[in-house]
Amino acid sequence: MKTVLYLFKRDFTDDSAGEGTFFCPFCLRVEGLMAMFPEIRHNVEVRYVDFQNLGAIWVSI
Repeated sequence: MKTVLYLFKRDFTDDSAGEGTFFCPFCLRVEGLMAMFPEIRHNVEVRYVDFQNLGAIWVSI
């Protein structure tokens, strides 16, 4: 069983932050790390979640 890693989908919107699309800078760093070290990516299950539905993810865990 692989470890599950939850990352935000890119280009999400946040009504409280204003107009436009956003990305999570921390998720971007993790994506970059996994690109440089593919063995990390192969050892985890990455699940992309919507920023707006984050609460539902916590309930399901």
